[in-house]
Order: sequence, then C-alpha cells, then structure tokens
Amino acid sequence: FHVEAVFAQGLYFFTASSKNKGVTPFESDHALTRTSTAQHQAFDKGLRSLSATPALAHPQHPCLRGGQRQDLGAGLDFERAVLSGGPLGIMAACMDAVVPYVHERKQFGQPIGEFQGLQWMLADMSVQRDAARGLTYRAIDVLMRGERGTMEASAAKLYATEALGKVADAAVQIHGGMGIVQGYPVERMYRDVRHYRIGEGSSEVQRMLIAKDVLKRVP
Repeated sequence: FHVEAVFAQGLYFFTASSKNKGVTPFESDHALTRTSTAQHQAFDKGLRSLSATPALAHPQHPCLRGGQRQDLGAGLDFERAVLSGGPLGIMAACMDAVVPYVHERKQFGQPIGEFQGLQWMLADMSVQRDAARGLTYRAIDVLMRGERGTMEASAAKLYATEALGKVADAAVQIHGGMGIVQGYPVERMYRDVRHYRIGEGSSEVQRMLIAKDVLKRVP
C-alpha cells in the first residue's frame, strides 16, 4: 500500500527476493504505474485525513529507474528514527492541552492539578516525553555520523511510540468525559497514536532487533 498515492507525483518502492538478502529500490513515474484509485481506502481509526491505495508496477516496466541492490536495514533505521519524532510532537501537544486544563478544572473547591494522584500522572507524562526525546536524538546523532544505528533507532521507535500511547491515554483520563468527546484535541490525539506502534516495524519487531543486538555483545 502507498499512503496518499493518489496525490503522488511519483513512487519510490522496494522489491525483495527470497534468494538474496537486501532489497532493490526503484523509482517510477506515477502516471505509468497501475495504481487503482478505485480501491482507495481511508483510515478508520485515527489519521482520517490520510488514505492507503494499492499500487502495482511490473519490475521490467520501462518507467522504472534504479535496480541496485541495497541493504534494507540501513534505510529502515533512518525511517524509524524519523518516525520517532512524530510521537515527540504529539506528547508535547498532550502536555500543552493538559497543563492549562488542570489549572482551570476544579473539583472539591480546588484545581484538580493540586491533587497528588493527578500530579503523579503529570510527572510520568513529563518523564516519558523527555526520555523518548533523548532516545530519538541519540538515534539521529548516531545515524548522522554515518554509523549503523539499528539498535538506537529501534530503541527510539519502540520507546517513543509506546510512551506516546501512555501519555495520550493519561491526557484523556485527566480530561475525564470531555477527553472522549469527538472534536476535542485529546480525543483526536488518542485515536491518531495507535498506528505508530505498527508502522516501520511493530513494537515486537523492534524488541527482536534490540535483543539480537544485545545478545551479540555478550562475550
């Protein structure tokens, strides 16, 4: 599937072989690919402004350019590091929505931000946001130095996306019933965060890659 393929000027995709390691990247003119806009599919749970469209092109099609086999992992490391930046922004937005609300919303004659239980939730949200930022910046730093950063990128992607789910859930919880009313910012953020734990390799895949790196370091 190509996300937003109906708006693309061209397509960049990979082919893989069961006989050889790595992938072969190709670039294609969108007008010459057999993209079926009739099978346009909208996302239902979150990201409703985006769409996924099946797109097919034959490897021998004259519109294709490229064909040099490359290592799939190196490209995915960059994609995972970049994808980790999305959760940082959404977690910051959750905090921006929550902090003013806990000052304004009052229960039992005082702002709810003065209740210790809620303060602990805020503390966890803040720590999770900052920890995710640190892991993401580390991964980007390693990759920008030209080093192979599979473990760093996977750690950033795993932690940032799972922390995002917790932070968004806490934001909804703090808002109470208003947090699940359609049209409120935290309600949309809560819907939009779920796909981050799936795209560019699920959380389970990231754990597998991290564990593989850890086991290689054992003397």
